[in-house]
Amino acid sequence: MPRCYEYIEEIIQKQEPIETVLRLLVLFSLTNAGLPKKNFDYLRREILHSYGFEHMPLLYNLEKAGLVKRQESRTNWPVISRALQLIVDIKDPENPDDIAYIFAGYAPLSIRLVQHAVRSGW
Repeated sequence: MPRCYEYIEEIIQKQEPIETVLRLLVLFSLTNAGLPKKNFDYLRREILHSYGFEHMPLLYNLEKAGLVKRQESRTNWPVISRALQLIVDIKDPENPDDIAYIFAGYAPLSIRLVQHAVRSGW
């Protein structure tokens, strides 16, 4: 995450076209479930200072559309991933014993939930 954030910060300082900055900002926000509050506020302020306050409605509309947003809270993904064993090392590719073999070491969450439900007698 820091490299992406630093790159966006760098292209803002270099005055790259605002379209490029906003595209990267949107991609960064969507792939990280938002930006940490500190980073969100900083990048927004830098964009407005570098490109002008006439872009304030544009940033507001991107936020309103959910394309650029603040992170609500920390994600529980690492805990869920470990508990349900979503990422598995394939020990014996000749005799696979887990669904993760089909998906190159990743077991889809939906499959793990069904497996858990069946094992628990649900």
